[in-house]
Amino acid sequence: MDRIKLNDYLKKINPEFKDVENKLLEQLPNAYLLDNNDGLKKYCGCVNLKSVDFLLKKDGELYFIEFSDLNSEDASIRKNIDDQIKCCKKQKEKKIDCPVKDYPKQLQNMKTNDFVLKYKDTILLLYLIKNNLEPEDIFDEDINKWHYLIVYNKEPNTDLIKYLDLLKSSIQSSLPAKILNRNNFKLQTLNMFIKSLKLDLFS
Repeated sequence: MDRIKLNDYLKKINPEFKDVENKLLEQLPNAYLLDNNDGLKKYCGCVNLKSVDFLLKKDGELYFIEFSDLNSEDASIRKNIDDQIKCCKKQKEKKIDCPVKDYPKQLQNMKTNDFVLKYKDTILLLYLIKNNLEPEDIFDEDINKWHYLIVYNKEPNTDLIKYLDLLKSSIQSSLPAKILNRNNFKLQTLNMFIKSLKLDLFS
């Protein structure tokens, strides 16, 4: 494989959230784009892998950054659960068993698996190409310098807070300590992400 010039993939971070003020977008830094058609993953021929959206190298630390519109997803999940409950009520009236208790867990597991796989596959991608990277020091194999940040859009409501707590716990239990320092894993709003960049509050 040819040398990979990472600066070719240094892009302004765009979370692609709806209804984000321009003044917030302007405060976002540049980072290495992995996903999408013009990202590093496609260039390396690894489109079959999942990945986080961006990698950010800051003060010797490496940040795996995934943007996810959890606010909308939470509303969608709750709607699906409500629909399933209504369906189950009709089934119970007909004396048919209904697996409604398992439905929220199935949805939770789907999202957990997605976030876990994106983190794992990003690590795999970096190991596959680490000897071809320029600059070479982007990938430090010390996991205590790896940070996994899942960034969502707006301030959470009560329901979303519960969902986020469950999601975080589920992701942590699905990733071995050998590849994720629990203290370096965060779910945070876009506002908090930007403040952390300015105040060095990541760690």
